[in-house]
Amino acid sequence: MRRAWLLLIDPSPRDAERAAGVAATLGLVPRDQLPGYMLFATDDLELLPLGPHGFVVGTLFHRHGPARPIERLGPDEAAGLGAGQGRELGRAYWGSYVACLAAGGAWQVARDPSGGLPCYLTRHGHGLALSSDAGLLVRAGLASAAIDWEALASHLYRAALPGRRTVLGEIEELLPGWSLAPDNAATMFWTPADHVEQSRRGAQALAERLGRAVRSGVAGLTHGHGRLIVSLSGGLDSSIVAASLAQAGRDIVCLTMFGPDPGGDERDYARALAHRIGAPLIERAYRVEDVDLVAPLNAHLPRPMGRSQALAYERVHMAVAAEQGADAFVTGNGGDNVFAHSQTAAAIADRYLAHRFDGLFGVVMETCRQTGCSPLAALGAMLRILKAPPGYVWRPDPNLLSDEAMEAARREGLVHPWLEAVPSPPGKAAHVAALLRVQQSIDPMRGRMVPVINPLLAQPIVELALGIPSWRWREGGTDRAVARQAFATSLPDQIVARRGKGGPDGFSRAVIVANQVVVRERLMEGRLVARGIVDRTALAEALAPGAAVAGNDHVRLQELLVAEAWLDHWAGVGPAI
Repeated sequence: MRRAWLLLIDPSPRDAERAAGVAATLGLVPRDQLPGYMLFATDDLELLPLGPHGFVVGTLFHRHGPARPIERLGPDEAAGLGAGQGRELGRAYWGSYVACLAAGGAWQVARDPSGGLPCYLTRHGHGLALSSDAGLLVRAGLASAAIDWEALASHLYRAALPGRRTVLGEIEELLPGWSLAPDNAATMFWTPADHVEQSRRGAQALAERLGRAVRSGVAGLTHGHGRLIVSLSGGLDSSIVAASLAQAGRDIVCLTMFGPDPGGDERDYARALAHRIGAPLIERAYRVEDVDLVAPLNAHLPRPMGRSQALAYERVHMAVAAEQGADAFVTGNGGDNVFAHSQTAAAIADRYLAHRFDGLFGVVMETCRQTGCSPLAALGAMLRILKAPPGYVWRPDPNLLSDEAMEAARREGLVHPWLEAVPSPPGKAAHVAALLRVQQSIDPMRGRMVPVINPLLAQPIVELALGIPSWRWREGGTDRAVARQAFATSLPDQIVARRGKGGPDGFSRAVIVANQVVVRERLMEGRLVARGIVDRTALAEALAPGAAVAGNDHVRLQELLVAEAWLDHWAGVGPAI
């Protein structure tokens, strides 16, 4: 087990003894202990001791300091970290961390706003247990692997909207930007609402600031690592990360994957980028035979996440990492979300709310150039947005779910405090929603081998991006315009100028078509149908022999296959001793 930790707060002697035994068998050793808490962690996990004030697991950086992790804090700085239930952490520092802090005679645990380290928790007697690994809580006998079937239905319906609840009924998640007290009271110490005030800086100044923030974030989060495998899609975001790594002098190997159809083959762009930065490029094909529909994907998570097709992606990445002796994976994951990629008229609405008709026509025309719509259509969409009630409406995914499952899911609601805190302007509300959408995809299974670093989600980058007006992101009729300008001289022209992007949808459909019999048997006779979560009739129609895969059914079918394999995995997980 790599980069894992287990924290017990106010454990009973029996729980402490049992957890220590399990931790030792999994390679976790005691790393810190004071009255009231015990920390076990692997030797490869960074730890910043704070003396009597607690500790920080992971990496912590000064907000305005160098892009190197803090190795030591003075007594006054350490004492101040617990101020305001984690607010001092969010204000003066950033990083990829979970902090356990002493303040006012009580302990509190805070998770960084980027979600760089996982954090799951459960009650054990009168105490609290937290870990980076839900399975560790189960194997230590601190929680069971009992499935909450209503939570599973809600999870499938909510379409990746984050929530504290998981599908393992006794385990919860401490969400990014939240702190937790021993009495289980959670406090949001960081919120996008504090950073959405629209900057009045010019385009060049914004681009320069964003470029500096990205380069600093990339350099900081990869500091001290050896060889890095960079997932290179050929798109803008991963290219920005790769270029920043090269400028920081990191030892990188780029890896690009290509599908069976032209839309899934980005090798020309990946080659251009690798040549520009002088990095080696490995090209590997997506292969249907690499997708075992019975094998679990992301089984370490307390919710089923992802599509079966990702098994091919994960296996190739792990094989290449082993071949290259890699120390970590680095991705451009979250770039679309952070850089406010949008195909809607929300930017026009934002401009109108901020400046009325001043400059509005220019934003309309830039939106039309980006999306291909007419000015009349763009203005009509803007009016509909302005007339709608304030706030972002999260769209669920009812596809193939039963009416009963959807009704149970609706009782939980489609709400999140971040969305409630930023109801307007509409473009910014959508920007916040995009940041939420990426949170459940940042801990893939290959992270069990070596760490997965997602530097574009670093807190300073996100905060800066939130303060850039939505219309600035599409200046010149492009998406992510500020990021393009920030790295225009660092990337090949064809990447800076490209408007579209390929993807693995062709491979995704090929996986379903090549395994139709297995898919039908697996799902029609599976737990999701048996429990009434999936509509059996709708599923039978989608999987009728000889029927073409309709619309995005291949996406939902793969999500359901992942859920079935995830359920199989957790059915076999129990206490280790």
